[in-house]
Amino acid sequence: MRRLLPFALVLAAFAAAWVLVPKKRFTARPDKNLVLVIACTLRADQTSLGGPLDTTPYLASLGAEGAVFTDLIAAAPWTRAASTALITGRSPGAAGLSDPGPGANDRALPAEVTTLAEALHDQGWVTLGATANPNLSEAFQFDQGFDVYESLSDLWRHGGRAKVPGTEVNATAARLLDAADPSRPTYLQLMYVDSHAPLDAEEAEWLRFVQGGVPRHVAEYRGLLTRLDARLAELDALLAERGLTPENTVLAVVGDHGEGLLFPRHHGMGHGLYLYPSTLHVPFVVRGPGIAPGTRIEDIAAGVDVAPTLAELVGVPFEGTSHAAALRGEAPPAREVAYASTWFRNAHRGAAYRSDVACLEDFRPDEPAHPGADKPPFPEACFDRRFPEFAEPTERDAALAEALRAWFVEEERALTAVDVELGEVEDDLSQALRALGYATDDE
Repeated sequence: MRRLLPFALVLAAFAAAWVLVPKKRFTARPDKNLVLVIACTLRADQTSLGGPLDTTPYLASLGAEGAVFTDLIAAAPWTRAASTALITGRSPGAAGLSDPGPGANDRALPAEVTTLAEALHDQGWVTLGATANPNLSEAFQFDQGFDVYESLSDLWRHGGRAKVPGTEVNATAARLLDAADPSRPTYLQLMYVDSHAPLDAEEAEWLRFVQGGVPRHVAEYRGLLTRLDARLAELDALLAERGLTPENTVLAVVGDHGEGLLFPRHHGMGHGLYLYPSTLHVPFVVRGPGIAPGTRIEDIAAGVDVAPTLAELVGVPFEGTSHAAALRGEAPPAREVAYASTWFRNAHRGAAYRSDVACLEDFRPDEPAHPGADKPPFPEACFDRRFPEFAEPTERDAALAEALRAWFVEEERALTAVDVELGEVEDDLSQALRALGYATDDE
């Protein structure tokens, strides 16, 4: 016994030390977890992915660890319509979310339309969601398919804030994950509004971007991008702490739409009415198992491709065009044209984007989309995409323009095929929508 005592003491000391070392609560997760981050009002050319700007270094690093879609075109230039495409694989018209107007769009996501959350839930995923944008609240039925879904925009009435900060989105994500069953694969969907107007960046966030004649409001927007980027980095860290790692989790960040910023001026200030690259060209970054670091998908992609692509990456069937094979290096991308439309207020406008050219058309040119407002005219022309400001039309691409007209007619037809469901827009929700610019006094 005396000869064994030192060894026993060593074992006891080791055990005591092991007890004192802080242990992570979350050490084991199944494979095929999926986290989808929708970043509201994220204009691609103002990020670090679109050029030399140092606005989103984390997003750039995420792209270096995985894949970047360099030419994703949003389905619409405003949140509810564009996000519907992202999570259903359907165009806003086919999903019944477009409203011919005039006035505010109160349509809700129809129950007959399958969401990514529903598809994953049916296959056994724990489905968790939170949104800081009231357009994706339960009132508009965006909680379809979720075990738990929280609309943080209702906090607006408590603090008089137009925007719920990303810090609260992250805190909610951590709380939802901590309460969920860690033995099942997890789907987490989050929407952030840090880069959305109002432009409330602090001087320390935007001052360094005032250079080369950049207007102050553009510098402020860039400052908000740095704020959003910091929140995304924090999210990645809290995911890792809970066992959702690059080895077992697909993490995707996508913009719902961009922002005009009067940059250039004829693009308008905000979003909703125009179909320029400033409001349609958004980032899409994906990292996870099977995706080679540094992958770049430079062919055209569309907002409706996001849900089918992510579903295939985690092994769940979902109708639509998927680029999962391209992400795995097995096949070229599967799209040649991306379509977009806006029915915002009284607009009836469409756009068809190819890698080389884009055609825009107003299908009700004699009816102003926003009566009484001083808005730049909407062009009916084709543009060379090498010049993203779309200042001068190029030679009309007759085939693409005709394809756009045919697609828009189908969008109008699809609107009549889906049973219209209206959201329950109570006063608090109406105020939150108004604060973010989605409702105005003339509606």
